[in-house]
Amino acid sequence: MKAHKLILLALASAWMYSACGQGYSVRPSSVNSIYSEYAPAYYDGGMVFCSDRKGEVLKTVIDSDEKYLSNLYFVPFDESGEEGKPRLFANELATAINEGPLSFSPGADTLYFTANLDGRVSKKRKNHLGIWMSVLTDNEWSAPKLVEFCNADNEFDMAHPALSPDGQFMVYSSNEEGGEGKSDLYIIRHSANGWGKSENLGSLINTQGNELFPFIDLKNRLHYSSNGRQEGKWDLDIFFTELDAQGKWRSPVKLAEPLNSDFDDFGIVVDHTGERGFLSSNREKDNDNIYKFAYEYPVFNNCEEISKPATCYLIEEEKIVKNDTLPLIYEWDFGDGTTARGLSVEHCFPGVGEYDVALNLFDTITGMQYARVSDIYVVVEPVLLPFITGPDTIAVGEQFHLSSDESTLGDFDLEQYYWDLGDGTRLAANDLSHQFSEPGTYRVVLGALSSPFGSVVSRTCAYKDIHVMVDAPDIVYSAIPDFIPLQAKSIKALAHNNVAELQKKKYYVEFKESDEPLALNNPFFEKVQYEITERFVSTDSTYRYSVGEADELSKLFGVYKELLDSGYKETLVREEVVMIFDEEVVRRGLYYPDSVKAAMNKEINRFADIHFANSSADIESKSFKNLNYISSVLEAEPTLRLKISAFTDNVGTEEFNLDLSRLRALAVVEFLADQGIEKDRLEWEGFGNSMPVADNADEAGRALNRRVEFELLFEEVRQSTASNH
Repeated sequence: MKAHKLILLALASAWMYSACGQGYSVRPSSVNSIYSEYAPAYYDGGMVFCSDRKGEVLKTVIDSDEKYLSNLYFVPFDESGEEGKPRLFANELATAINEGPLSFSPGADTLYFTANLDGRVSKKRKNHLGIWMSVLTDNEWSAPKLVEFCNADNEFDMAHPALSPDGQFMVYSSNEEGGEGKSDLYIIRHSANGWGKSENLGSLINTQGNELFPFIDLKNRLHYSSNGRQEGKWDLDIFFTELDAQGKWRSPVKLAEPLNSDFDDFGIVVDHTGERGFLSSNREKDNDNIYKFAYEYPVFNNCEEISKPATCYLIEEEKIVKNDTLPLIYEWDFGDGTTARGLSVEHCFPGVGEYDVALNLFDTITGMQYARVSDIYVVVEPVLLPFITGPDTIAVGEQFHLSSDESTLGDFDLEQYYWDLGDGTRLAANDLSHQFSEPGTYRVVLGALSSPFGSVVSRTCAYKDIHVMVDAPDIVYSAIPDFIPLQAKSIKALAHNNVAELQKKKYYVEFKESDEPLALNNPFFEKVQYEITERFVSTDSTYRYSVGEADELSKLFGVYKELLDSGYKETLVREEVVMIFDEEVVRRGLYYPDSVKAAMNKEINRFADIHFANSSADIESKSFKNLNYISSVLEAEPTLRLKISAFTDNVGTEEFNLDLSRLRALAVVEFLADQGIEKDRLEWEGFGNSMPVADNADEAGRALNRRVEFELLFEEVRQSTASNH
């Protein structure tokens, strides 16, 4: 796929425009008839165009297709931009012979158009073309007159006026002698003294063929048609160019298909967005028709700022204090084949993957491992977003390169990347070269569209900001932070990384592992002078025997040393990881006295003042604060469940009120679920008007009956089992 938004792009580099024009839709305008319609121009919420639909008998001399003489017609646009019913533009102008391509002044009060020079203005030669003008006064157009730089006795044609948006210059077509070809484009400038002297646009623009139908868009880019740029092909094609920083015209670029075709394409106009417009073509019939086009650039919303997987960390064990009185060496095993010594180390993992990181302690006297502590499970996940490789800061006018090559999209079935450079430049490409003409900060968006599966197309996007300076001596590229803090026992969420967060640990000295349980009177234990604990580890179906428990690693060194000296060579200090909540469950369960339950439910119902729209289940925004509090309570106490009961007043039928109360209770459930509360922790019921708490005779009572009530539901006490260990 090689889609380019040719109309809107700045001429940053020629390669951008050599691809085909997928992304455009082109369809016939509704103004078309069995006659010819061509050369549209925007005017007063609609469009003025040329048509020979009235079918006069006279023909123009230069009309090789022998079409009837043209008049100007106007068609309004509706709110959706569709064309209405055409009508004659101005009766005052219908007397001009063969009214043709036109252009309006910036205020739309002066019209410049093409028409024949008949015998009334020229005695020497008839049917030459000239540029005429008419002025709008009191809603009427004045009688046409030749513009001051067009001589009625010219032996050549002057036609197709195109006025710049600011009215400062005009480009037109003429076949006067001394040009580059049959018909060339000329420019003439306007000042307080009137029109100046015409200048040929030169051989860069003009060819030995015909250059016709110029149009100047809001950015002063010149569009026109030519049949002299492809050897052996004489159909008109649409080109465009613009002035560079030195005021020189750039090499013209041909618009791609479907804007151009294998037939005559000409008379293009582009609206203020640069994304829509009209053009003339005979691509479907022998006569000319008007076609409307639009660039269907994909829309990308809610884009995230570019990021890369975090692979480099500062890894610290913050709760172990190094004890220099003990002969211990601290060494990290990163799970990727590398190790490093110290309580605080910097490490970069080789890439995306899962790593079991552990801090081991070695006894320097025996050379044996003393303990394995501070296990961290680190998942370096790919960032499944487009990634923009390019500079952060550049200078105005400085060429730079942008690439999508470092993007990671996983199983996203990529069809095409799309760029929006923040300066009106949008195109489809994997990479590009560009330059910004003005200082400022530009948000560059890279979007990705998937291949369609059935009728579904997925999209994703990311952005980065590029700062354009008046003077930036060196291109500055973004840098990913070298090391991200990762503390073994801290509770911190790290973006794009799933880290097992440890809250509390206890340590013990393990000295035996067995596939079968051992009796405590086994002679193996005779040298152990401490109370022995047996733990069954379900993950590997082993029985482990240990002694001693402490909250600090160093407190067990003496026990470790005694067992080691007694011949227990498997001795190793281990840690048991216990999440705070699980530790409480093991220790005391979830037992709540009835008095505590009542107090908690009384407290939770202080926030039951939930309001809905009249006769609706839409929650009013003033109730969000209370519901957010309820959500925070459930989040803090994950074993609690909640029942939501909704009630109504007696206005309406019982059936309506019952349904409404159910919908309101469900709306509260959905709100809490959106806050992250699991739905299986929520019960809901609607009671309609069946359980009033006040008299429904007046509004005060009815307001009390329109209510929501909460009830906390408490789990049964869970018992500790061997699997907890």
